[in-house]
Amino acid sequence: MTAVAVAAPHGLAVEAATEAVAAVEALGRRAHAEQLDLAEPEQVGPVFERIVAVLGRVDILIANAAATAFRPVLEQKPHNVRRTFAISVDSFVAMAQAAVPLTKGRGGLATASSARLRQRRRGWSAGSRSRWGRSGSR
Repeated sequence: MTAVAVAAPHGLAVEAATEAVAAVEALGRRAHAEQLDLAEPEQVGPVFERIVAVLGRVDILIANAAATAFRPVLEQKPHNVRRTFAISVDSFVAMAQAAVPLTKGRGGLATASSARLRQRRRGWSAGSRSRWGRSGSR
């Protein structure tokens, strides 16, 4: 089995991806991590080309990235909404389209959301909508 960890280009995500790779490898499996700015969905294709060059295939991709500007919808700026959807929906779709064919019918895709999205939270409007935008992927 092979696993892929894709991390945003900031410290905590990189650290978590490194730990995930180590945990998978400790089980005797292969794993690989790549940094990717999910606000730029066009970066997804080249990243998956590198992944398949290293691993040969993908067995599972876990998509859990999200971003939002925490403010009410009437206070959202257009660039914040575009970034939220680029990270939470557009890049997710690009990763699914890149990864699923590489599973060669043997793997899968898991997407995660937040239990907080089911709660009414001030300032979570764009983030909530973008995460629900992925729900049709199941």
